[in-house]
Amino acid sequence: ADFEYAERSWYTGAVATKGKIFCSEPYISKSNGTLCVTYSIALYNARNEFLGITACDLLLTKLEEAVEGIKFSANSKIHVLDGDGRYLTHKDTSYVLEKNYFDETHLDKKKYNAKTYLDGVQKAFVKNGHFFSVRKIENSSWFVVVEGPISDFSGQLAKPFYMMIVI
Repeated sequence: ADFEYAERSWYTGAVATKGKIFCSEPYISKSNGTLCVTYSIALYNARNEFLGITACDLLLTKLEEAVEGIKFSANSKIHVLDGDGRYLTHKDTSYVLEKNYFDETHLDKKKYNAKTYLDGVQKAFVKNGHFFSVRKIENSSWFVVVEGPISDFSGQLAKPFYMMIVI
């Protein structure tokens, strides 16, 4: 390989967690160009001497396909983000890990940023003609965000929708 293993986060993270499974932040694999995470663990012998690291890459190639198949309304958008707001899923794959949700959202940018919106507290609300929702994915540092125009809901559907957002 043309890189130093000991400098990779999956290696340093496994060493730091001392025998517990470590999961890296998502990254684009240098070997195949796909989004992945690495699970790794430091190995020790019976005398508690460090032997090395074992690791396994989990390719996230189907994540966008799974997320894209979820439609809350006709014009809604759903994405998976990392804790900084970078896209982990987007129909335009050039956005993955390169562009930030908060540069494009209809959210009030004076009130919401990655720190205030992706704080681990589930949120759902309607503001300025759009609905918004965010929820942390359990046992990860990732978030699912949904947003779309409230105009997708009209007539008889609008009242229950507003009630659902308030609840």
